[in-house]
Amino acid sequence: MSAGLVHETAQKFVSSSDKSCSTVTHLAPSPIAQRFLFDESLPTRMGTIDADALLPNERVKEAIRDGDVVQLTRGAGSEYAEAGDAFELDGRTFEVIEVEARKLGDMTDGDAEREGSPSLDAYKARMKRAHPGGFEWDDDADVLTYRFERTDS
Repeated sequence: MSAGLVHETAQKFVSSSDKSCSTVTHLAPSPIAQRFLFDESLPTRMGTIDADALLPNERVKEAIRDGDVVQLTRGAGSEYAEAGDAFELDGRTFEVIEVEARKLGDMTDGDAEREGSPSLDAYKARMKRAHPGGFEWDDDADVLTYRFERTDS
């Protein structure tokens, strides 16, 4: 473990029955690490990413800028961002608030709405149009769902 992140305390215990002595070591986050782990007022942003890496095209970028899309699901072959990462679109800052590994078949109408479609059926049809060349909806396909929110006003 990194120095400064773990606070080690040792306590000696004496058995009352046989007067033997033993030491128990407790590991806990150091006071500095506790501040970063538990102080919700501190920023959670991990890093800045290139919006082009996460967002596949201009239509998606425009929908995000307009507030119509707050979630994006991509194949799990590559991880494009981590929770806490930020990206910019036209001077507006967005933060990735959650990255969830899941199956494509786990998507719901609510997910489709967050991705800018009125229903899951409409989302499926849009994915077929967006991925020409034999895209098949596979409920068992591994995907990553990225949720984000605008962090500036």
